[in-house]
Amino acid sequence: HIFTFCSIFTFVSYIMFIRFNFSLYLFSGIFTLIFLSFIFVSDLKTGIIPDQFVSALIFISLFWILTDISISGMPPEKWFEYPLMRIAGGVAGGGILLLIGLIGSKLLKQEAMGMGDIKLMFAVGLISGYTGVFAVLILSFLISFPFALLKYLKKLKLPEVLLENKLPFAPFIATSAILYIIF
Repeated sequence: HIFTFCSIFTFVSYIMFIRFNFSLYLFSGIFTLIFLSFIFVSDLKTGIIPDQFVSALIFISLFWILTDISISGMPPEKWFEYPLMRIAGGVAGGGILLLIGLIGSKLLKQEAMGMGDIKLMFAVGLISGYTGVFAVLILSFLISFPFALLKYLKKLKLPEVLLENKLPFAPFIATSAILYIIF
């Protein structure tokens, strides 16, 4: 129901923003931040990233693409460059995490990266584009490092989900993506 409501609200708001000439980046950014917040909380509490939230981010990435095309001064025959940069970001983000997961699984002999994290990074790459996805990835690893170190040293009282052998990575991806979008 949340996805349906947000989809309808997004479509109506997008039409209103076009008609009244409001900032389309602000509109896209607000909905992106809402769903990244949902993912942050969901993964931290349950260890699961709902596909509905990732699908919503992928849907919102279409508005980022439309925004790029509609406000750019690019010649009409080059309209495809913006979608290609965002698609390349999605493939790069998801692909890098998939590669890290495969290598980590071989080395650790257990699952190193969940598919939810990979799908989330794909969606974040669609939103941030090719250059932004690398900033989000690096920031995600930098932010997660102290938590992983403290977890390893067992000096931090962590929520129930974190007491397992796994450290959810989606909260760090969501935090990094939020920081990237804001700044």
